[in-house]
Amino acid sequence: KIKERKQATKKSRLEALSSYLPQILLEDIVAMKISSQDEPERKDFLAAVMFADISGYTSLTENLAKQGPKGAEELTLCLEPYFTEMINLINDHGGDIVKFAGDALIVLWKCDRTDDTASANLSLEEKTMAAVKCGHVLKERLHNYETAEGCYL
Repeated sequence: KIKERKQATKKSRLEALSSYLPQILLEDIVAMKISSQDEPERKDFLAAVMFADISGYTSLTENLAKQGPKGAEELTLCLEPYFTEMINLINDHGGDIVKFAGDALIVLWKCDRTDDTASANLSLEEKTMAAVKCGHVLKERLHNYETAEGCYL
């Protein structure tokens, strides 16, 4: 029972972390591949990568900045539903968000590990198509997206 309790505790901790960490890092945590070194580590793998940013973000922030603290609150109200929809669409297409940078996201579609070159290439092609489809859906659904009254991105 102690072992079962420890596994349940570990699982609940990982579930709590899953909202804050990319899947690729969670996989290493589960596999206990995370080192205690302070130095960065390099990881080689095949993946399709998508960079997505919000069209109209700069002009929106500049206009809202003129309003002072009220503008900052308005910015949050505008961005929250947009990012929520964006994240949901990316997750629905199997993407793993690895980085937020202001109004931009970096998303991975990691290929399965294989020593067979033909399988690796097919996997990369499939992941690339998933990324392209996701990009099209993001553009379709989020172009001129009204996040709040009169706030379009």
